[in-house]
Amino acid sequence: MARTAKKPKPRIPAPAATYQEVTQKEALYNIAVKMYHEEQELARGPATAYKPSGLRKITEQVSQLHYEETGECIYLSFATLGRRVKGGRSQRDMAIEKMWLSPSEEQTVVNFILEMAGRSFSLSHRRLKEHVDSICRSKYSEDAFPSSGVGKNWTYRFLLRHYDELRIACSSPLETKRGKAVTPKANAAWWKLLEGVLKDYDIKPHNIYGADKCGIMNRGAEREKVFGPRDQQGPVYQTKGGNCDNTTVLVTICADGSYTAPTIIFKGKAFQTSWLSQEDCVLKPNVGYQVKGWTTKEIGAAWMEIFDNETKSKLSSPDEYWLLLVDGHNSHHMVKFLKYTRDHNIIVICYIPHSTHVYQGLDVVIFAPLKTRLGQVWDFYLFEKGIEMSQKNFIEILSGPFTETLTPDLIKTAF
Repeated sequence: MARTAKKPKPRIPAPAATYQEVTQKEALYNIAVKMYHEEQELARGPATAYKPSGLRKITEQVSQLHYEETGECIYLSFATLGRRVKGGRSQRDMAIEKMWLSPSEEQTVVNFILEMAGRSFSLSHRRLKEHVDSICRSKYSEDAFPSSGVGKNWTYRFLLRHYDELRIACSSPLETKRGKAVTPKANAAWWKLLEGVLKDYDIKPHNIYGADKCGIMNRGAEREKVFGPRDQQGPVYQTKGGNCDNTTVLVTICADGSYTAPTIIFKGKAFQTSWLSQEDCVLKPNVGYQVKGWTTKEIGAAWMEIFDNETKSKLSSPDEYWLLLVDGHNSHHMVKFLKYTRDHNIIVICYIPHSTHVYQGLDVVIFAPLKTRLGQVWDFYLFEKGIEMSQKNFIEILSGPFTETLTPDLIKTAF
């Protein structure tokens, strides 16, 4: 019979793993103390012939039960258990009394950190220390609390104590207007609007679409982590082929897990037949051009006709409506664009301003893995074939990552 592979456990840094092991050991000692007292009670009962288990046997039993349940082996000392049953305290319990914040106060701080992170105001080590110093100054007198505040490593030890709820990550800058855009009131209004449209027009999932643009430079992935000498000051450079010419890819996905052919806007002043004469034409994209490789009002209007032609086959009747979710780009609210949608029963809803980082599924779910996979394929072409990415092979290089990334499950997740 084939063995079932166990699911790998998440990797925990050594200090946090050590702290978790100490916490688990304390819990096991508490169980062992309770078992010992129960054994003593049984020995003092009517059945005087009952022989209670000793300290060593109890520690072995608790360790074995823990191993059978979790697969982790934690050694318990019977001598330590002997001190505990006599009322002895652990070093951890004594250390808690010396902590600046009580366990309940620390949990309040944890909840505050999670709340601020949920509102895109994540705290750094320095900001967290400032908040904790403020709490302690109001809790203790000036003589009891140092003017320098808690220790410089306090926030790191705090993280170890609450590693099951908190983690450290590199922050991504978010404009203030984006951070303030998604308020509870705005969020409720958005979902009410969307729910009302779906209900009023009886729009089915296979007629719900989301569209967005993705800018890609011909030099491949923007940044990645690389090795460099420890004594080198300043940035570590990595030579990349290609150039900084921008190519815009318009991607449209459907709530049923499908997608339409992408529209690619190359940088140029005239159409080049070489853009289409590429080996891999699996995508069968719609190709256009613009002086800077951007989308414009004219391109937006032309794209709407393409969208109509590629999606109307899913309609069960000419009177049926379908929904298109877009951002606030100026090409989405010009008269020609909106008139076409009205004439063809296409309901267009624009996301709340400065909120695409929350609601735009393509931004949140699709584009990051797509660019990552594209960078990997681009590196293969550069280092294995010696071919740089350009307009002449852009569709060929994009084809594989596009079809591999836009799977039905991932697309549905974006909605």
